Amino acid sequence: MNPPPSKETAREQVAELIGAHAKDVIFTSCLTESNNTGIAAVLKANPGKRRIATSGVEHSGVLNHCMALEKEGCRVLCLDTCVTKLV
Repeated sequence: MNPPPSKETAREQVAELIGAHAKDVIFTSCLTESNNTGIAAVLKANPGKRRIATSGVEHSGVLNHCMALEKEGCRVLCLDTCVTKLV
């Protein structure tokens, strides 16, 4: 019986599968952590841009994170949606 692959082996395999660098593959434990990590990465990569657009039908983890970022100086625009949930 073979031992399970290490996290680094899994990271390399995922990177190869999607055509990315292994250093750019991040494993998270849940949807909220994934969303918050993505938002934080975009803000870090674009330090001069502190505006976030979201909508009222967004996942609560994203909305809560955006509200916290607004308190830290980000400008958050919450877009209206129509009856069909289109922005």
